[in-house]
Amino acid sequence: MISFIKKHKNIFWLVLVFVILLVAYFIREFIASRDIYNESYLDGDDYIMTKKIYGVNEYSVINISDEQMANIYINDFKNYLYTDINYAYQLLNEEYRNLKFGSIDSFKNYINSIDSNDMDIDRYSINGDRNVFTIYTKDNKKYIFKTMSVMEYEVYLDDYTVEI
Repeated sequence: MISFIKKHKNIFWLVLVFVILLVAYFIREFIASRDIYNESYLDGDDYIMTKKIYGVNEYSVINISDEQMANIYINDFKNYLYTDINYAYQLLNEEYRNLKFGSIDSFKNYINSIDSNDMDIDRYSINGDRNVFTIYTKDNKKYIFKTMSVMEYEVYLDDYTVEI
């Protein structure tokens, strides 16, 4: 037998590795088939499994007051006045924009004539039927935000040029 193993040692090692892998596979299957996670095995009351919460795609409901929304709208518009005046011009209602200013240069002149640092809210009102926020700033300027959905709005700077 030893002379056979010496003569065919490559085949012997291949068969030995195969037998070891086969035994390991059967041991793993035997362990996996045992029902070690059964509640009766763990005495039921002693084992409590809690669900792990990872926080992925998790959300929580946040209620925002009308005053907070008014602040968000005026600050958003103020930000566009500083960073992208062309977009701020596009936020104006189209009919209002054409009647009141006619061109972006006229709008820029108007914005330069006011102090946009004083755009802090003094008071506001809401027409809930039409989702219209009327905001008066501390320098007594009026900004009207007609909302279509959250953060989707059009702006009016007065209420007499066009009907809102």
